[in-house]
Amino acid sequence: MNYELAKKLKDAGFPDKKVGEIVEYPEGKAFGIPNLSELIEALGDVYFSLSNHSGDQGWCATLNDHFCSPMDIQKYHGHGKTPEEAVANLWLELNKKEIKK
Repeated sequence: MNYELAKKLKDAGFPDKKVGEIVEYPEGKAFGIPNLSELIEALGDVYFSLSNHSGDQGWCATLNDHFCSPMDIQKYHGHGKTPEEAVANLWLELNKKEIKK
């Protein structure tokens, strides 16, 4: 996960972890980068799919929740070069839109 995405997670209030991979900020602060399991757990009680697209398109995490309308399901997704980045971007999108349960 790159610095920009880690900073977005931190700024959006993603819980910091004290072990594992750490990213250093230019201002001297650090943030623990979540792994895929932690990102999935942070999504809470939503259903989503994670798929790998061929070529350079990478991964896509898409909301697939029966409590949401089909229009909402199409709106909420995250893309990334890795599964972690895709799920992190989905978490950011859901928290930005405040539809999390």
